[in-house]
Amino acid sequence: MKMKKIAAAALISCAVCSSAFAAAKENPTIIINGQITRFEAGQIWIIEQANGAKIRADLGKHGGRLWRLKEMEFTGKFVQDAKGPLFKMDKVKFEDPAIDERLNRPGNGNNAAVSKVEDDRDVAFYYPNQVPTDNKTYITQNVKGVGDLSVYQQTTSEQMMKVSANSKVTLIGRPIKTIVKDKEMLFWDQANKPFRVVMNGAFIPLGQRSFVYGKVIDAAGGVPRLSLDMVESIE
Repeated sequence: MKMKKIAAAALISCAVCSSAFAAAKENPTIIINGQITRFEAGQIWIIEQANGAKIRADLGKHGGRLWRLKEMEFTGKFVQDAKGPLFKMDKVKFEDPAIDERLNRPGNGNNAAVSKVEDDRDVAFYYPNQVPTDNKTYITQNVKGVGDLSVYQQTTSEQMMKVSANSKVTLIGRPIKTIVKDKEMLFWDQANKPFRVVMNGAFIPLGQRSFVYGKVIDAAGGVPRLSLDMVESIE
């Protein structure tokens, strides 16, 4: 009963989110679809729906890892905070693109091909020394001058455990934390399975989904490890 009163109050105070709050009035747990478009503070982000409605959402401590994903399905409940209605996420559902889905962009991935540095990264995971980027969405670091991507075998963290050393592989993953400062990072693949990457001078902000290309080195503590040749971010 208490949650129904909260959802009803949300209806009055946030007209732009009326469709979402109307559902909350009938059922405390609801599903909304939208894309994260802005960081507010702490764990709170702004989700924008297809109709333009903007919803303040508490995405938990790992919300930044969802940044730059396209439309997702969020399940949770509406509550009230000092600023008004707030959607508290319980779980999220999304799909990663196929490994060979690319969008054309200027430059060939080398730093020399970048004419202007754009800084439009996730402010929740801002780093002072941003790498050059072709535009506001993509970051490419071709540290080994890769020219032919077809030689890299698509794989996953679990499959990489069975791949022989020096094999060239590619994965979709996101960096979760730094293992060795400025040298090695821990990534999660699409199944949230870990793999470690020796960055070889490249840098990708935490949570930024990326295509990772490299050579298999070994397994450290049961976690597969590769030496990076090239990394490019996903929108």
